[in-house]
Amino acid sequence: MPVTSPLGREVRGWLRLSSTASWSLNDPTARMPAADYDRGLLLGWFTRVLHGALYPDPDLAARTALYPLAWNHKTLADPAAQAAALSHLRS
Repeated sequence: MPVTSPLGREVRGWLRLSSTASWSLNDPTARMPAADYDRGLLLGWFTRVLHGALYPDPDLAARTALYPLAWNHKTLADPAAQAAALSHLRS
């Protein structure tokens, strides 16, 4: 997908908002409203999940897609839960 395409520009905007949200906690001059902060973090997770679609190996793609969810969520951090999710995605 070209960076200059409409979708490419949209994704770059999501990444920019995600980056701004993550830095806003460390830089008092970059504070942002809670709704924008939450949206930025969610869009960051979403773009990382979409990144998994670029891998040709389906197992690696699914693990890459699950990683952002498991990183901050105890449910999918459990290896048994990850195995169940991968099994469900394969079926």
